[in-house]
Amino acid sequence: MDSFESYGDYIKSNPLGAHVGEARAKIAKSYTLDDHEVEQLARLQKDNPIEAKRALYVDKLIFTAAACLDMQANWVYPVKGRKLYDMLKKYDSQTLGDSMTRVVLIHIDRLRVLFLIVKLGISGTQSTLNSLLMRYGDKGMAEDFLNSGSGELHSGGSDWARAHGYRIRSGPGSHRVGWGRF
Repeated sequence: MDSFESYGDYIKSNPLGAHVGEARAKIAKSYTLDDHEVEQLARLQKDNPIEAKRALYVDKLIFTAAACLDMQANWVYPVKGRKLYDMLKKYDSQTLGDSMTRVVLIHIDRLRVLFLIVKLGISGTQSTLNSLLMRYGDKGMAEDFLNSGSGELHSGGSDWARAHGYRIRSGPGSHRVGWGRF
């Protein structure tokens, strides 16, 4: 394995393979944008927005922004997080949905990526989020969807709960993320 694509392909085709941990670590290292690269991408968004939509750029931007969140969806790097959040808000739902799916499929910061996309609140990403919840979600994430403020995500959380034998009741559920709220 000597390229990003080969690491991702390896993980997807061998999810229990002996080198999955190593491949994920290599991808995580290569996916994190430093401050200089963030500035370059911000300029690219301004000067050449079509080029800035290349999958690798968007994937890295999502991964780097998700890394600014902790496992409770709090911003641990709020200044950098806001900059990345604002940059991601410029993308359409299809671009974000495709990127989110790629990043989640190789299991890099899956939960934080989903938190981030909910926080972005880009209309049109809900069906992809709901599909990912059904495939990779857990009770906490379903609660997040139920309480996010998005009707479509609420429906997805309800569907997940029914499919996994849970009943939905009113009470102090998870409020880690809000639809479209930084």
